[in-house]
Amino acid sequence: MGLSGASSRNIAQFVMDEFNVAGSPDSTTPELLFHLIDRISSATATFRSAVQGYCGLERPAEAPAKWMNRGDRLPGETPITFLERVWGRHIHAGLIYQCDIADLGDPDLCPAIRSYCQRNDLSARDYLPPPKRVKIDRLFLAAAPGSAEEAELEQTVRARLPHKHLRLQKRC
Repeated sequence: MGLSGASSRNIAQFVMDEFNVAGSPDSTTPELLFHLIDRISSATATFRSAVQGYCGLERPAEAPAKWMNRGDRLPGETPITFLERVWGRHIHAGLIYQCDIADLGDPDLCPAIRSYCQRNDLSARDYLPPPKRVKIDRLFLAAAPGSAEEAELEQTVRARLPHKHLRLQKRC
């Protein structure tokens, strides 16, 4: 059972309505913005669940195939085509991130893609799944307000902020 066109339009309209609630900058308050973020993150979590249910996918317990096992590759297969063949459905459903591929037993695939892209003048970002920080941000937005999970994820998000600040200072 998938989302109908009408359901998809309703979700899109909901998101647009929520953005329009903010109105002019004069009427925007932190409380309103937090409310908006909560509503949108709730809609996003619902949508992600619907997509995962529609695809009938779950996060695998281990890598179905490994890049370093030459027997798992097709003849002439590049790391990019291997990624799409083995992990493509899971990535498109939002179930797999770069860190998950390594954690599930294929730590060599993402570095192989980066190396292949560098040799062929391609951008690895165009092929790799989202990085771990995106996973953490999504989990943080979907966590129940005031929960222990939210507090732990917030601490993780805050911990990386000073590092970004220091990197920006070094570039100047």
